[in-house]
Amino acid sequence: MRRMALLACAVGLAVPAPGLARGEGLLPGATGDLRRTAVVEAVERTGPAVVNISCEELVRHRVFTGDDAESFFRDFFEPKYKSSMEPTSLGSGVIIDAKGYVLTNFHVVQRGARIKVTLMDRREYNAKVLGTDPDLDLAVLRIEPDEPLPSVKIGDSSALLPGEPVIAIGNPFGLSQTVTTGIVSATHRNLNAGEGVTFYDFVQTDAAINPGNSGGALLNIYGDLIGINTAIYQRAQGIGFAIPINRAFRIAQDVIKYGEVRPAYVGMELGPVDDAQAKAAGLRRKEGVLVVSVEDGGPAQKAGIRANDIILAVENFPVMSAADYSAKMRDYTAGNTIRAELVRGKEHLNVTITAGEIPLVLADKILRAQVGIVVEDITQQNAGKYRVKGGGVVITSVDSRAQAGKARLQPGDVIRQVDAVSVEDLEGLRRQVIKARRRGTVEFLIERGRARDVIGFKI
Repeated sequence: MRRMALLACAVGLAVPAPGLARGEGLLPGATGDLRRTAVVEAVERTGPAVVNISCEELVRHRVFTGDDAESFFRDFFEPKYKSSMEPTSLGSGVIIDAKGYVLTNFHVVQRGARIKVTLMDRREYNAKVLGTDPDLDLAVLRIEPDEPLPSVKIGDSSALLPGEPVIAIGNPFGLSQTVTTGIVSATHRNLNAGEGVTFYDFVQTDAAINPGNSGGALLNIYGDLIGINTAIYQRAQGIGFAIPINRAFRIAQDVIKYGEVRPAYVGMELGPVDDAQAKAAGLRRKEGVLVVSVEDGGPAQKAGIRANDIILAVENFPVMSAADYSAKMRDYTAGNTIRAELVRGKEHLNVTITAGEIPLVLADKILRAQVGIVVEDITQQNAGKYRVKGGGVVITSVDSRAQAGKARLQPGDVIRQVDAVSVEDLEGLRRQVIKARRRGTVEFLIERGRARDVIGFKI
């Protein structure tokens, strides 16, 4: 026993004295169980708010009635189908409000016709999707409990420190939870997911995150929610990623309050910084984005931003290009305050912008300047001129040098859908274009006579 005690002391272990029960007298003056670390307490406190999400999809199966020649021809020319609900995905989610609001990944519920949420105590609820943001891989679900549910405490992801400990919790099977621990490996991490898709400003951790834990909670050592785990990068070995909670919670609040994400509007045009401008500003290398113009009376002008300012960072996120700026602005919605660092001349300034709601007429400018078309509602007056009928929006002008010209669009073409959403008038088209602006691409279903085609554009 003495030899065991000496060995334990050499490796830093506490050994109970002879005759004491486990968990008692671990150290002189000790008052609690040494196993009850901060990690254990954080998991016990937050674990009940991490749920399992299961989805079912409506699938149609073709039914064959027989194997004789008559049945073959009947099945070929008059096919019959049988519909059934089949499981499509399992993932996790986090209850962010005791009233029954659940935050998860968009890809977890993307194909779900029927969605079920299972709590740690095995209570089950049917859920409906309140709103989604596919570009940020977020979805907000609503369940209707009879009593308040356990919910997490929202933390602050902007204060994360590389190297600080974190805890990842998922509920992949609905019966038990999985817990992994690690550290913050990096913040503001951008990753290329392939097929032209890039995800911006993620938290990177070495805590293991598998597909079943996608949508679960990333906690700090105090048990505060600082990220939503996402398994979007399967090629990574030993690396996990999480959506910062500051971004995710802003999006969730908009979805809960308005039923959709209201993109932030600042009111300025940006361009690249050339070598001469960088040198004049005293920058060591070409960085940031140049403010080309500022809209009169817009949020940027009210914040004191001027043309020729160079924006270096947004909320401590370094801005190296217009793409970086656009990606970061997806984190914000109308009404949010946004801190930006800029340089004017050689003076470094910090400004706070209160984002506004994007005016719908901005869509007209986007279509004209970036796509190269001018559009109108179909009316009795122009229906005859362009030989079109029915609801929708008609193209009245095409810039041959722009994307629309290269795609061979022409006056008289009718836009029937935007990103697979039917549009009946100009206002509906504008709303869909504004939504697509956050993603950077838009698809139109174009009708010309009896022909139809889907054409995509960058915006």
